[in-house]
Amino acid sequence: MDASAATPAPVTSPRVLIVDDSAAQRALTAVHLRRWGFEIEEADDGTSGLEVMKRTRFDVVLSDWMMPQMDGPALCAASRDLPNSCYTYFILVSSKSEKADIAQGLEAGADDFLTKPFHSDELRARLTAGLRIVEMDQALKTKNEEVSRAYDHLQRVHEAVNRDLKEAGAFQQSLVPKRDQVIDGGRMCFLLESCGHVGGDLVGSYWVSPERLVMYSIDVSGHGISSALLTARIAAQLNSTDLHNHVGYRFDEGGTAHPRKPSEIAAALNARMLEELETEHYFTMALIDLDLAKGEGFFVQAGHPQPVIFTIGGAARLIGEGGPPIGLVDGMTFEDEVFLLQPGEGVLLYSDGIIEAENAEGELFDDDRLLAALSGVKAPVTPELLADLTWAVKTHCQDEPLKDDVSAALLVRNP
Repeated sequence: MDASAATPAPVTSPRVLIVDDSAAQRALTAVHLRRWGFEIEEADDGTSGLEVMKRTRFDVVLSDWMMPQMDGPALCAASRDLPNSCYTYFILVSSKSEKADIAQGLEAGADDFLTKPFHSDELRARLTAGLRIVEMDQALKTKNEEVSRAYDHLQRVHEAVNRDLKEAGAFQQSLVPKRDQVIDGGRMCFLLESCGHVGGDLVGSYWVSPERLVMYSIDVSGHGISSALLTARIAAQLNSTDLHNHVGYRFDEGGTAHPRKPSEIAAALNARMLEELETEHYFTMALIDLDLAKGEGFFVQAGHPQPVIFTIGGAARLIGEGGPPIGLVDGMTFEDEVFLLQPGEGVLLYSDGIIEAENAEGELFDDDRLLAALSGVKAPVTPELLADLTWAVKTHCQDEPLKDDVSAALLVRNP
């Protein structure tokens, strides 16, 4: 090796192992490496070199090819099996230069070769190239560790969010009244199935008097947490035990509470949405106010699907002329429509997640399929009717997942 002047020492102090059975060659190489700022250890053959590598991590190994007991390629192959967390750049030094020899060294795991005799500048260049590889490997491992830690953190966050969403979903289900209620003069059944953990649908009812019942179906735009929060707020306003906070009542100057008509409830909710909330959401609603004794009622349809009236063994029919959604335009007016529910008839309120459920061919479940399903009712109405309706929707969708919440409120008047 040429002992001419070398380039300046690096800022860092990489660690290099020199393995050579020639003490003179090791000493000459070590002089240059120390001058360049490397930390040096030496071994006089492959066996002792491997023992040193088991105890200490090196950035670069500079090994002679021909050595007793264990030659350079064998040392290289054995070193690759060591449980090192960081990569070691391995340079074989030899007078061999045939392609077959180079192939043998590569197969053993060598990264680079130096052919004797070599110049110190060449050695320096090979070491610099090797250190770049080692630094990139270390940087990559550091990044991988950072990514792994970040992934573990995200996993923990995801699990926490998932738990919270499940709890929120359970809370939202608790807003739905008892799913099957036998009442004086009839029966009520409710269904709520979200397409995610939480959704924007709401169904429920409240009593105005022992014979007068209000039942509603609401669908907030969008999906997820923000829709569910608005749903909870609406539920609080429709079920408050304090009539001053109940949107279904107004008070006269004397402080007496009076039930609002369905259209007035829609208008009051519209005003509260635009005055009290800062949100881009809106919602649709179908709400009926029925005298169970007489079967006479009023309803408002605010952008919601048309209610369906049906009877056992009879044809189902849609009622309602539509109306605007709630929460879009200030001062919007809503219309009351009159309906009559005969003894034995049922009225169904439902979200558009039913009639807009789509199969792989893009076909909607639509109004006709809904009417056909309800026109086929042959047994007394029970909660199984809503379960059968949900099954019919899912059968129509085949393997396609539901893309919207499915909800329904059913009221049947006694025969």
